[in-house]
Amino acid sequence: MYNFRGKWICDPRFLELEPINVYHKQCDTSFQWTHPKELQHVHMLLKYEFEYDPQQADEVRLIFSADDFCKIKINGKTAAYGPSQGYYFHYYYNTIQIKDFLVAGVNRIEVDVIYQGLINRYLCSGDLRMGFIADIIGVKDGKEELIACTDGGDSGWKYAISKAYTSMKTFGYETSFVEDYDTRLEPKAEEYQNCVTKVTDHVLAEEAVTVQLYEIPAGVGEKLENGGVFYDLGQEVVGCLRIKAKGKDGGTVRMLCGEECEESPVKTRYRMRCNCDYEEVWTLAEGECQLEQFDYKGFRYVTLMTEDAEILEVSVLVRHYPFKEENCVLESNDKIIESVFRLCTNTMKYCMQECLIDCPTREKGAYADDLVVNLTSSLWVSGDGRQARKALVDMMLSSFVCPGLMSVTPGSLMQEIADSSLQFPVNALKYYELSKDKAFLRQTYETCLGIKNYFAKYEREDGILVNVNEKGNMVDWPHNYLDGYDAEGLDANANNKIITKPHNVLNAFYVGFLMKTTEIAKILGEDAGIDTQHYIDNFNRVFLKRETGLYIDSEGSTHSALHSNVVPLFFGITPMEHREAAADFIMKKKLSCGVYMAYFLMKALAVAKRYDDIYKIMTLQDEQCWYNMLREGATTCYEAWGKDQKWNTSLCHPFATGPISVLMEDILGLRLDGTRGEAHVPEGVHFRVRTAMHGELNF
Repeated sequence: MYNFRGKWICDPRFLELEPINVYHKQCDTSFQWTHPKELQHVHMLLKYEFEYDPQQADEVRLIFSADDFCKIKINGKTAAYGPSQGYYFHYYYNTIQIKDFLVAGVNRIEVDVIYQGLINRYLCSGDLRMGFIADIIGVKDGKEELIACTDGGDSGWKYAISKAYTSMKTFGYETSFVEDYDTRLEPKAEEYQNCVTKVTDHVLAEEAVTVQLYEIPAGVGEKLENGGVFYDLGQEVVGCLRIKAKGKDGGTVRMLCGEECEESPVKTRYRMRCNCDYEEVWTLAEGECQLEQFDYKGFRYVTLMTEDAEILEVSVLVRHYPFKEENCVLESNDKIIESVFRLCTNTMKYCMQECLIDCPTREKGAYADDLVVNLTSSLWVSGDGRQARKALVDMMLSSFVCPGLMSVTPGSLMQEIADSSLQFPVNALKYYELSKDKAFLRQTYETCLGIKNYFAKYEREDGILVNVNEKGNMVDWPHNYLDGYDAEGLDANANNKIITKPHNVLNAFYVGFLMKTTEIAKILGEDAGIDTQHYIDNFNRVFLKRETGLYIDSEGSTHSALHSNVVPLFFGITPMEHREAAADFIMKKKLSCGVYMAYFLMKALAVAKRYDDIYKIMTLQDEQCWYNMLREGATTCYEAWGKDQKWNTSLCHPFATGPISVLMEDILGLRLDGTRGEAHVPEGVHFRVRTAMHGELNF
């Protein structure tokens, strides 16, 4: 672990403030949070100059961290964003190579550090912890030398608090502030003052990765009758606008971004269905001005409306996890499956940010219930397990709030969903398949034992879970895709407090959790002390109707939803003699579930060895399927099967990317560890694939 020579520097207003404890159980009604409004949406701007001789180092590293996070420019070029969010006691730092940004002589580093002061899924904010720390290290002949580091006083580090960000409005679920920006209010040189240092309680941990940044031009815009200019980037991207404009003092550019276009005077649907109003105003100073927005968005379309200004250049600074797209390629004579696969991989590309986010718009958070799909997709797309490992670490660390784990990890919004906690060992085993890291697997095993102890308090004498109301019971998302699932009290936001009858999906996940925990124990040469057959037998006794071979939704119910038969089959709980009936039922129902549950559905069909049916599911052409997204113009996966099938649909959501791993693992027989099993390619279908683990293969 790296030991910083630099010190934390911060906005002096935070210097004497004690941190606020924002961590609590979701159901804790005694929790109260108050925060000074004047310390929200704070941008601390830093400047520092240092001398550099190209002969003094073979490489130059900038090692930094910031709370909440920062954007760094070196000699006017954007070099990095970061760090990824983490709990203060395991807070991440980044290391980037900056030699290519440097010049002989005087070099200038500029940092924009934001402190949001909000409670959301995106950041670990609202706790009054803010600041920046950095070292610049030169390496020559393998020896490290400190070139510069953060410090206060007359060290050369200067700060100013930006007044150019003028809005206190937010979008999403209070996810980010609207970036109305007034160039005229940028601090002048004489306004910068010496930095102050602060002793913090951050415990720093090495970051997994820094996001990749690159610029794409917006192209030639379409001039609108109202004087605006409309741009279509050709597909959904994640990043921020860069604009160069010329105008009079006080001239404005109204910036509208969106995932869809519409028949309106501005063409861009900036009041997005996903609960983000991407409408921002840039106010110009006299002459030529440049703007690079600070935070990222998910969007495809842009409309710029100008008043007393001329647009000179428009581009997007795109950002995502650095990986090679050629590491996960699939070509086929079946153009539907090829298009579905490309849709899914493109989604993962943009939803792999500093962490595995659930969407780049209204939430930007790392949801544990999305992870069973996202984590596996990320491993196939990148061939790199660093983000998966970070996701697992963050989940494990959340046990300080609840040993049964939190659902948003990390983050200052406290949300708990039982389903996602019980999926933890599934994800741990999938990462182990790639990494073969037994030491890390042992850490996950200890967490599994803690989860087991937490849920054990909800067991009846027969091992069936009941009254698990401290955590939400999700089943599927959104809840209009529940196929009539009969669990009295199930809440549309998975925040129920009133489910009293044992229900199927939660208990199936619990039995599956115990089975997977036992599997981990065997790999480690341990005895988990869990009689899994006892739990399987009692689950089947309560929920299985042997005369039909189907499962009911809850104890005493007569209804059999798709979900009640998918999850038991996924884990192999369904007795062998009833698996055909379960698979037949699934194929009758098809995708009468959400995009999240669709992953479990396809994997369940694989357990029943119904591989041709898996392929049929992936290539369906009705209203609930991946092809319907393509039919509606998708370039990234939706949160639902169609734009109008959910009340606030995100149009870039990676928990819909199940076809990536299902195609690779169950149709082509490939494994993350580089080995190969039996392929199950439909007759007449041909594939050429390339993965980081297997190279190029033909089927």
